[in-house]
Amino acid sequence: MKKLLLNGLGPRRKGSEDTEEQGNTLDRLLKDKEGVRRKLEVEEAEYISRRKECVSNLIKLEQQEIARREKELTEKKKSLEEKKRLNQQVRDKYVEQMKLLEQKYAEVTEEHSRTEEEKDTEIKGLEDKLEEVISSLNEKLSEFGPTAPEVDPRQQSVMYPDLVDVTRSMSLTSVDRFQHSSTGSSPQISISSTISANSNSGQE
Repeated sequence: MKKLLLNGLGPRRKGSEDTEEQGNTLDRLLKDKEGVRRKLEVEEAEYISRRKECVSNLIKLEQQEIARREKELTEKKKSLEEKKRLNQQVRDKYVEQMKLLEQKYAEVTEEHSRTEEEKDTEIKGLEDKLEEVISSLNEKLSEFGPTAPEVDPRQQSVMYPDLVDVTRSMSLTSVDRFQHSSTGSSPQISISSTISANSNSGQE
């Protein structure tokens, strides 16, 4: 109202009006600028605050994650060590069993070799004895010829029941060979003929 009155009291200069209008415009711009700057500062402060809060939350979450991962890693390592221990026990048992088996195998092999050698020695002794008896018989047959004295079968059966048929076959074979010999030499009985006589006797 006062301004209107003043304006009405007298004419205003054009230059002064432009200056006043320009001053008002500049002040308004400065005020707007200051308002925007303050708003920006407030928003920046709020952003920084929110960012700090988010970063703080991320830090807490990552710390919890690290703690859980470390715990899980520790448990996995303990589980691995326990598994290794159990596996080693299993391998040790197998090694022990293999050692026992190898020892047993060596003992069985030694026992088999011993028994086989005993049997082989026994067989060689029997073969030597057989050769000795055959040689003795051949000498007697060579000395007495077909007139060699015969042993009473009843007496022989009492002394050696299992050798009656064998001796009889051997005697008959030897006499038959002596009679059919063209050279007139004394008959000789070999192991093969004795075995053959034994086989024939067994079949009869």
